[in-house]
Amino acid sequence: MKRIYIVAFLMLLCTMADAQIMAKLKEIGMENIRCVQTPETTTVAFENNVYRGTYTGIGKAVTACLDGIPGGNLQMVVLENRIPRFCLLYTSDAADE
Repeated sequence: MKRIYIVAFLMLLCTMADAQIMAKLKEIGMENIRCVQTPETTTVAFENNVYRGTYTGIGKAVTACLDGIPGGNLQMVVLENRIPRFCLLYTSDAADE
């Protein structure tokens, strides 16, 4: 029974982190945002239509996502016209250095 409560609590935390990341990305103008979390990695896909060029707003998006995840790895997929163009993997090991 305790396992069920632990799993439910972890799912609630993941849902809250997803919503927080999506809200922050939407706040800086990103579109077509999708977020999926596993215990090790948070994967975020988004389209940048606000800043000139596909890659210009990535720094702001990285900052927004890192503020929103509780820990672990971050994988970001930048979309252009809903097609993946760039994938960035930020590991928790890099954060320690």
